[in-house]
Amino acid sequence: MAFFWCRGGQRLVYAALDQDAGCARWYRCDLGTDDPSDSVEQELAAFWPSRDQLFLLHFFEQFAASHRIIDPSGRWLTWASHPEPGAEITDFSPRIMALDLTSPDPDPIVLAPGSFAVFSPPPGTG
Repeated sequence: MAFFWCRGGQRLVYAALDQDAGCARWYRCDLGTDDPSDSVEQELAAFWPSRDQLFLLHFFEQFAASHRIIDPSGRWLTWASHPEPGAEITDFSPRIMALDLTSPDPDPIVLAPGSFAVFSPPPGTG
């Protein structure tokens, strides 16, 4: 669906559609060397994107520089997702999520209610 480079160009984060599960999934790919066979890929999280989040993913190449979902340090990924269908909750409105990309076993964190999230540009760039 979409891909985003982390600072330094040695890590790629991408979203892929999982049609069987009816969701999208975040993946991290660490590119150790110039040889693609040395890459290490890890699934990070399943998500059910909000309408606004899906729009950004659909047109990611137009938004990647101006609407950054990875913070300037390359540590945090943010997005908006509805809760997993069938979860034992009553409020299925979208939430702003974050995930620590430097963690070996990252776990998404719910930050707040919301349908769209991006990081502001680094100081001096906007």
